[in-house]
Amino acid sequence: MKLTVLQNLVKRAGGNSALMLVLGFAIGALTNIYPVPSAIIFFILLVIIVIPIIIDVIKERQLSNLSLWEEALRQPDPHAAAFVSRTNEHFLVIGQAIEILPHPKLNTRANIDELGWSPSSVQLNDLQKNFNANIILDRSGGYKEFDPPNGIKFSLSNTSFITKDSPNLSLDLTRTNYFTLKSVLPTIRQNPDLRVEFGSLNPASNSIPHSLCLHYITRFSGGEVLCMRRDPRAAYHGNLWSFSGEEQLSEEDFRFQFPTFSFFQRTICEEVFSLREDNPLEDKWKLVNPHIKNMSLGSIFVEEEIFNFAMFGVYQLKDSIAKFISFHNNLIDEGTGSRDREGDFFVVSQDLLKDLLFKGQCTVKALFTNDEQLIRAENLHPTSRYRIFRLLRAVNRKPLQPEVI
Repeated sequence: MKLTVLQNLVKRAGGNSALMLVLGFAIGALTNIYPVPSAIIFFILLVIIVIPIIIDVIKERQLSNLSLWEEALRQPDPHAAAFVSRTNEHFLVIGQAIEILPHPKLNTRANIDELGWSPSSVQLNDLQKNFNANIILDRSGGYKEFDPPNGIKFSLSNTSFITKDSPNLSLDLTRTNYFTLKSVLPTIRQNPDLRVEFGSLNPASNSIPHSLCLHYITRFSGGEVLCMRRDPRAAYHGNLWSFSGEEQLSEEDFRFQFPTFSFFQRTICEEVFSLREDNPLEDKWKLVNPHIKNMSLGSIFVEEEIFNFAMFGVYQLKDSIAKFISFHNNLIDEGTGSRDREGDFFVVSQDLLKDLLFKGQCTVKALFTNDEQLIRAENLHPTSRYRIFRLLRAVNRKPLQPEVI
């Protein structure tokens, strides 16, 4: 094995409490009057513990290419597929999502907690420069004013070069505003040729203003996944099913030392636990942090129809569904939380979620009531198929395939 594999093995072994217990037992036993039997027991137990660790390390280094089943599950949007075909690049397309920058381990069989960047390690650089949208504004009917506020939005302008040997992610951002985005969005959405003319999957060459977002998926301790039926009156994708939600990067996130981390914190506090926006983030995080097992950023992708760059994030909760509901209700009773105004929460098991990909539909159960609803694949948020696909593949640790009957 390569040195890096051996180093990983030693690291895993050192962090394994069961192994440390065995070593302690063996060392103590070998000092008594039965050194030979103790040594035999020690080596037997050592093999039992170390072999699974070795297998796990080998899995982490195995590439997991798309199977024929997974190729069929992608169901790429025609415009997204055509856009990628013009680039002569091999980008993964699932629905409207074009994955431009996956984490180096995302296409391996590593454990789900290792398939992404820690938000605290991702650097966001506000270049304090304005995104030049003059030409595309002219082609879209000019700059228009809408109901205020005209808040600052951040467009992705460049990324660091990512390899297995250099995995650190850094994102450069330029500034635009809400009115600019609203002015160009209808034309961009309705005109694929304009997206081809001004859009680029290389952020440094892209000329379409956008707002960098986090499109995330949330998983409970039992493996169930949170989803939302968006309110029909929602500004974007009303009445569609989102797994689990979306949030835009805010100027507020740059008040903190690690903006990406604060972005992830703020999103789950406000969008999943529905804590009041006007409370300090530090106070909200103190309440929520004990319920979070892991947060990770798995990739950067483009939602082609509106040519918006986004992060794909995964939240793994420590809570079961019942514990989450109890905690959520307590927050509301105390006045620190509220029901989400953007839609209604539902949950679905991983097996049924797999049915949604393979069979085109599944049943979900309301989080706070006994209501059940049927989801059809054609009613998914434009990036939900991508998020579901990536999550199930990560949990499965191998290519997806239908259940054998």
